[in-house]
Amino acid sequence: MAARTPDRRAPRRRKPVEGARAADLAETFRSRRLALGLTQQTVADLAGLHRSTVVELESGRGATTVTAAVKVAEVLGVRLTLGPRTENAGG
Repeated sequence: MAARTPDRRAPRRRKPVEGARAADLAETFRSRRLALGLTQQTVADLAGLHRSTVVELESGRGATTVTAAVKVAEVLGVRLTLGPRTENAGG
């Protein structure tokens, strides 16, 4: 059997967060950033991201990575939690 060549994977497609969940995350990030008196550029710099990624997260549109969301959450002091969808949560 031939050895696998490392890092030869196809790039992963980004899937946007759906519905109200994206809007809730966007509003949380935006309101927290404003409360801290930070610009989008400052958040991006502190998170090691491009400003356009912060814009996407705050707009709730576009596709970004979970890693980017976690980095922004850490800069803003926001806790992200995941759990199973429930019928009451619209999912």
